[in-house]
Amino acid sequence: MSSAEMRLVTIICEELARDTITRFLTDMGVHGYTLFEVEGLGSRGVRTGEMAEFGNIQIEAVMTPDLCERVMNELEAKYFATFGMIAYESVVRVRRREKFGT
Repeated sequence: MSSAEMRLVTIICEELARDTITRFLTDMGVHGYTLFEVEGLGSRGVRTGEMAEFGNIQIEAVMTPDLCERVMNELEAKYFATFGMIAYESVVRVRRREKFGT
């Protein structure tokens, strides 16, 4: 079995964006994602997650390069001004490419 080049999109955003962003990813055709609570320091200060509604989450999804481009463009256009958020993509190699769409 060989590996295939894909993209890992990582989104770190405020908890309040959870439903909006996960729905957006599904609507864009992303086949799955992983989501977890995170803490850190950034432009908005320390985010400890002591109060869940003010915490941060990280969402990761593997997708094709074409879908990644569309997701990143739409994410920026629709949500960057609304939510505290950063997003980045990484080149990854995956096995079982069929799990991530065409």
